[in-house]
Amino acid sequence: MIAITASCLAQVSVDARLDSTQILVGSQTRLTVTVRGVSWGEGVKFPQFKDETEMAPGIEVVRTEGDTTSAEISCIYYLTAWDEGKYNVPSLDVKVAGKDFKTNYIPLKVNTIKVDTAHADSIKPMHGVVGNPYDWSEWSPLFWLSIVVIIILVIIYYLYVRLRAGKPIISRVRFIRRLLPHEKALQQIEKIKSEHLDESTDQKEYYTALTDTLRQYLNDRFGIRAKEMTSSEILYRLENEEDKSKIEELRQVFETADLVKFAKYSVQNNINDLYLTSVVKFIDSTKEENAPTVEKVGTKLSEKDRTKMRKRKGVRLSIALLVITAAAILAYILWRVIEIIG
Repeated sequence: MIAITASCLAQVSVDARLDSTQILVGSQTRLTVTVRGVSWGEGVKFPQFKDETEMAPGIEVVRTEGDTTSAEISCIYYLTAWDEGKYNVPSLDVKVAGKDFKTNYIPLKVNTIKVDTAHADSIKPMHGVVGNPYDWSEWSPLFWLSIVVIIILVIIYYLYVRLRAGKPIISRVRFIRRLLPHEKALQQIEKIKSEHLDESTDQKEYYTALTDTLRQYLNDRFGIRAKEMTSSEILYRLENEEDKSKIEELRQVFETADLVKFAKYSVQNNINDLYLTSVVKFIDSTKEENAPTVEKVGTKLSEKDRTKMRKRKGVRLSIALLVITAAAILAYILWRVIEIIG
């Protein structure tokens, strides 16, 4: 390493050093120019060189990097040379706070690789481009045959599973429309209305049917096991699910129903209609939106059908033929791979 102090003024010092003063042709060495005793704010300007341009005849700047610490500022030049010989890294001008500082020349020796001229026949030219040892046209048929084998194996597995399960090769399913909880409840309420139009209708029977419909709706819609709960338990549970203003109307329905059923309380018809309307209003305000209304139902087979399917010799024969075909193709693929590689 060579370090040369270029100039000093007060506490400012500038020096340049090479990582190595001897390099091989084409290799690189680093020239580090360091300014001490200043910071970037004092206006330090290093010489600028574009990448792959010459700093001096024969010496090329590969790239430049900056390096700054609290104590010093450095500029690193990566140098190289392409011809054997002795060179001088030139003196560089560095401006610090408007004042010029110079670095000294640094010698650089560029060596070349020695050639054994006594054994010139040992020098060989570079190898040519190595070709691909395999041709895709040889492998592509094997690739597609492998895909065919995979498809055959999938079919074999599918047929085998269907036979073991006693299911048909092609499943038949049917779709039925499923009534949503609010639809079932409203249908039941329409039935209650039509059956209790007469004023002489037994009110106990009326309120029992109405509250049973409501309990079933709560079970289907919210998962509340309302049929096994008292009125107060149902209302307490609903307070965690819905708005309290909706619950208050149901509270009146349940309380009146309990009085009618257990205390032989009598209610005017207009009150009956009011409570029925309250139930309908509650159901309408809590119904499910965008819920699926179609349900897939698979066909059920009798034991006779299952036994018949297990004995289908045609399907079993097909499985056997597919297994033989897959094995033959695999054997051919293996033979061709060994032939190509060998």
